Amino acid sequence: MSMQSWRYAASRNADGEGNISWNVRELYESDPGKPPAYTANAMGPFGETLQELRHDLRLMYADVLREDLPILDLTGGEPVLVAAAPQAEAPGGGRGGAGQDPAGEAQASLRRLRASDAGDVLRAFAPGTGMERQGSVGSPREAERYVAALLEPGSNRHPWAVVLQDRLVGLVCVNADAANRSGWFWYWMASETRGRGWTSRAAAAVANWALTALELERLELGHRVDNPASGGVARAAGFIREGTERAKFPIDGQRIDVATYGRLATDPWPGVAGLAFSEEA
Repeated sequence: MSMQSWRYAASRNADGEGNISWNVRELYESDPGKPPAYTANAMGPFGETLQELRHDLRLMYADVLREDLPILDLTGGEPVLVAAAPQAEAPGGGRGGAGQDPAGEAQASLRRLRASDAGDVLRAFAPGTGMERQGSVGSPREAERYVAALLEPGSNRHPWAVVLQDRLVGLVCVNADAANRSGWFWYWMASETRGRGWTSRAAAAVANWALTALELERLELGHRVDNPASGGVARAAGFIREGTERAKFPIDGQRIDVATYGRLATDPWPGVAGLAFSEEA
């Protein structure tokens, strides 16, 4: 690896109390044929403000998404240069479209919602799928209106379709509040593709995107306490349980509590690998 200029390695650290800090070290060329060396002492933040630091970290994050970038393994006594993975996928969502898992099963991915997804939305809302609380979609016309409302020009909504071979099987959306730099976060998955971990991976990818690309500082969501699977998705995507809204909704003659969750831009990054996604519509 020829070093044409100085590069940097950033690591995120958490102490036993959950406090987060960043260590940034400079990399430089060492002896020929050996991996780059790195400075023993960590540097301070690049920018003088939180906004500047976020900008610099986003640039470094974009750099590590490059598939051809080797990895410097510092876990042993000596640094070892490891070849890049053929299709690296970062926690916030990787590159390209759908791939395959190690078992050879087709893998879901994320892309922007399209008007042409209305037919798949209608299928997802079929009777008996448990989608009644997600909206009223019982006809092609209602499906078209549901999608059109999410795609309305100038809307604060940012809907992402979870797709399998480019067919919509789920949805993750952020309703952004630009004035308060926050967003309401919600998601659903079609019944036939639940239980594969795709909802958690999609939610993690979109939440990471919203806190970086949109520069939001807080995301929040809620789910009925009788739907614990939704809470599992929230926790996997980095959200922290914050409280309970008692007797929030009347369902089948009974009022149901809602569990509330939040995720801050400063919270620990989730460990789940986000689905690959494409910004193209």
